[in-house]
Amino acid sequence: MRNTIVVIAIALLTANALEAQNPQWINYTSQLPSPNAISLAIDSINNVVWVGRISDSGGLSKFQNNTWTHYDTSNSPLPQNSIFGISVDEDGVLYAIVNKSGFISILIFDGISCQVYDTSNSNILPGPYMSIDVSAGQYAIIGGVRGVSILDFKTNSFTNYTPGNSQLPWQIINAVALENNVKWIGTHARGLVRLEDTTWTIYNSTNSGLVYNRVNKIQITPDNIKWITCLGGMNRFDDELNNWDLYFNGAYIIPGAVDFKSGNKAAGHVGFSFFKSSDSTYTYFDYNNSPLPKYAVVSSLEFDNFGNLWIAGGGLYVYNENGVVNINNGGTYVTEFPKDFKLYQNYPNPFNPTTRIKYEITKGTHIKLSIYDVNGKLIKILENGYRSIGDYEISFDGSKLSSGAYFYKLETETYNETKRMLLIK
Repeated sequence: MRNTIVVIAIALLTANALEAQNPQWINYTSQLPSPNAISLAIDSINNVVWVGRISDSGGLSKFQNNTWTHYDTSNSPLPQNSIFGISVDEDGVLYAIVNKSGFISILIFDGISCQVYDTSNSNILPGPYMSIDVSAGQYAIIGGVRGVSILDFKTNSFTNYTPGNSQLPWQIINAVALENNVKWIGTHARGLVRLEDTTWTIYNSTNSGLVYNRVNKIQITPDNIKWITCLGGMNRFDDELNNWDLYFNGAYIIPGAVDFKSGNKAAGHVGFSFFKSSDSTYTYFDYNNSPLPKYAVVSSLEFDNFGNLWIAGGGLYVYNENGVVNINNGGTYVTEFPKDFKLYQNYPNPFNPTTRIKYEITKGTHIKLSIYDVNGKLIKILENGYRSIGDYEISFDGSKLSSGAYFYKLETETYNETKRMLLIK
């Protein structure tokens, strides 16, 4: 009985230790049919993450219960594979912007059926479209290069606003958001617009605390605080008190994201900046200190229910400063970045005829991994190119070589190491 109690206690301690060591990063790029993720939408009610991918190899990917489901024109009613902006309503239905080869449309997709709106079957403004937001059973708002289209689900028709027929100050719309009956519109060059019924209110860098007139994203918290991501920073806007706060001042921001629970914020560009609300510190991530590829431009950022930050840019990644929560299958874990470059002993060793070689790099750099015989003659270059920070492993096949000793060498700009291995046939 005592032994059983000891075993249980050890198991519980081990489980707690593992829980406390959740990795800060997961790289999901390899789980997608293609790495060209460009848009994200979080279904917070059902804990679902949607990923939009562009080009002919694009489509939609859905992550739920640690399982990926991928949709494209070959296995679903999607009319095209290039999926740009996406949004999900309270019922878990996805709304997406499709834009490929002149075919521009808005689609409503529930995983089984697909309803498409374009200029051939509706009065929606001609595209391209830039942004979309939805409210289940009420409206969908779409911003594009010619203005704003609002779909009323009750009448199944669009109301269109352009600078020519309304007080909209600019025709190119980067961002939209719905707050009950209020429509929020972010323009490309003329600031932020609030539309309630027929009343238009314009906020810009001259008449308000808006940091910059190019608005790239609008988020609205449950207590109706507006977070406005602009090209030159991120504003927190309380429109009831007309109070403006500023974060990431002067930063060139494309997407932004706010975690409504913790107050943490992220701003995307080439790499991304992370603002930790608890101690007001900033951290910048790129290929030197994260799995992001070199010069990756972050196109979309979203926080999920657990404080995990989802990142689309050169692939698909998840970051959580305290360890990624509730996601434990299908990703490549980076539990701790290597502190030094390191070349490991191959395994198995001796080998016949294949063996594996593992190495670690502490920053993004060009690497070269080569095989030599005992006379120093080059046998084969296994790898030769840029690698991001992380652990790597490659297989070597010696079936065409004779038995004997060989050497493998790892070279970078600042490091090189050679190890011996033995082939026995």
